[in-house]
Amino acid sequence: MTLNEMIATVRFRLDEIGAGDEFWTDEEITGWLNDANMRVAMELEDIEHTYTQDSVATQPDYPLPIDYLRLQQAIYNGVFLKQISQMELGRYGGVGNPTTAQTGTPERYYIRANSIWLFPAPATAVTDGLVLWYYGKPLMVEPTDECEHDTSLHYLMPLYACYLGFQKDLDTTESQTCKRDFDAGILKAREYLAMPDGLELGQIYDPGD
Repeated sequence: MTLNEMIATVRFRLDEIGAGDEFWTDEEITGWLNDANMRVAMELEDIEHTYTQDSVATQPDYPLPIDYLRLQQAIYNGVFLKQISQMELGRYGGVGNPTTAQTGTPERYYIRANSIWLFPAPATAVTDGLVLWYYGKPLMVEPTDECEHDTSLHYLMPLYACYLGFQKDLDTTESQTCKRDFDAGILKAREYLAMPDGLELGQIYDPGD
């Protein structure tokens, strides 16, 4: 669904489909839909992106993508990096960021202040040297923007927006109904994502097998 289609769905559920002085503005509904977008992404971590950047000699820190939510894996020049712990960080460079005193082939990384820090810092520049696999933050801005979540999850965004809309309208019953349906949809999606490939929703699955 596009942003426009979701806004229309929300207005229909809120019983506001005529033109005129709407109680809810498109901007307000868009904000609710993006709140839902973020909530679904955080709950399910279903949006996976790849980010590639050239490494720079002696530079340890590189900005994270603007839509970064959580890192899956960092790769340097084809080799998977290990995450550095706070204890290790203290050994390498004291309190703060990993030291730039040591250079070589990066083996570890650390996330801090919207950047990924490599240790040791790259000794040489490598084209497309740093690759990040990460979970992304979705955002819809333009009316024709498509929702990034799988189409099976698109109904959750208008549900959550209606929950907020009915809250504003002081309709507690409808608001709670929308929130309950949204939470149930998240739970069902979580169960589906946890199932092994080839198993269909509704089949018996024992995680202990």
